[in-house]
Amino acid sequence: MEKSWRFSELMSDVAPKLDNRVSTGNLLTLIALLIAGAIAWGTSQGDIKALAQRVDSGEKRDDKAAETLDAVKGSVIELKGDNKAIRADIERQGRQLDRIEQLIRDTSPKPAPKEKP
Repeated sequence: MEKSWRFSELMSDVAPKLDNRVSTGNLLTLIALLIAGAIAWGTSQGDIKALAQRVDSGEKRDDKAAETLDAVKGSVIELKGDNKAIRADIERQGRQLDRIEQLIRDTSPKPAPKEKP
């Protein structure tokens, strides 16, 4: 006859006995864990270095973009000033042309009206 196992028999109050000896399997497991940990640490260090280089190149690109933006802002301000100066020159030249036209009208002889036969 087969003995049937019951849950109550499996969960007895007696603590299992632990073997205090270190086996070859324990050593191999420990060595494998150490190797896996070292590989993971080395890989993460390589990833960290690569990310740091990407961050540095991004910061350099941002600095260059900021310098370019500052130069463009300066150019825009300069162009606005030039635009104001050009408008003032055009207005001054327009007033001069108006005076010249007025002088020409005032000094030119007016044609005599033609008589109708």
